[in-house]
Amino acid sequence: MALGLALLAGLAVYFLAAGDPSTFESEGALELTDEVASGIDVRSSRRDALVEIEAQLLRLGSDDFRELVEDALGDSANDLLTFAVSNRETTPVLVITATARSAAVAEQTIDAAMDTFITVRTADLAVTVDLELGPLRTQREDQLAID
Repeated sequence: MALGLALLAGLAVYFLAAGDPSTFESEGALELTDEVASGIDVRSSRRDALVEIEAQLLRLGSDDFRELVEDALGDSANDLLTFAVSNRETTPVLVITATARSAAVAEQTIDAAMDTFITVRTADLAVTVDLELGPLRTQREDQLAID
């Protein structure tokens, strides 16, 4: 199902010893491909794209989103040290970084963040579609009633 959202095919996941050999970092990239965010290169829609990208950046960086990710991790969330999201202003690519006490938890955090983002975006898009289809359904029912 095309959601206007795609994970980068080459989801970058890697591990680095982060100063302390007992911590591990994992990183994943998420590309926003909906019409608004992908308009970053079009002069007339650049502002709208930047606003959409910033909104998704704020969503991913919010405490509520982190709580959803931690819920998905279960007890492993205790090993999560940091969770951050960033992007370069000129692209609709969001980079999620997790640091944990184990490589497995760092990787699981990225997976959980990606899955959570897709779930939330799917729900948002379903609401949008229902809102847009509501008046069309009513119009169709009115037309069928006339016939």
